[in-house]
Amino acid sequence: MNKTQIKELCGAIAQMNTKDQIKSSFTIKENFAYFTPEGHKGYKINVNVLSEIVEEIPKSNYSRLISDVFNTIATYGINQININQSDLLQLARQHKKENSKTPFIFEYHGKNYGFQSRYIIDALKTLGAKSRIYISNEKYSKLYIESEIGAIIILPMRLNANSTIKADYTE
Repeated sequence: MNKTQIKELCGAIAQMNTKDQIKSSFTIKENFAYFTPEGHKGYKINVNVLSEIVEEIPKSNYSRLISDVFNTIATYGINQININQSDLLQLARQHKKENSKTPFIFEYHGKNYGFQSRYIIDALKTLGAKSRIYISNEKYSKLYIESEIGAIIILPMRLNANSTIKADYTE
């Protein structure tokens, strides 16, 4: 793991530890820690990775909330989006700078899906340059990003007419 990944994961754990309501969703199940620091991103991180970078792993409260979201995606299925991570990161940073209040759009099979560009940036910085990106097959598709250290799910945003910057990708 590089310094940026360590910083991002430590920041997510620190953010999660600040609120009692959020703390209650931290769960360790089958060697993975599931948590959400702010409710818009769900993390599934290998416990061994966390133990290497944080002084103390938070207490598991055995909530099924976050792990169920990951299991639901597995049930409904996901489709990989073949996009260069550095291109996606550049587009997301451009969008954040110019249009931070509007969704960052993915067009997939004729449908548009919107996400917060800052969450995409955070996820790619946390999971690293070799991340794989997927769109779920659910009605309100989530963005699923994974790498060797774990995965992050980003919840969708509502779309409106002002949402114009799109990520280019190939299937």
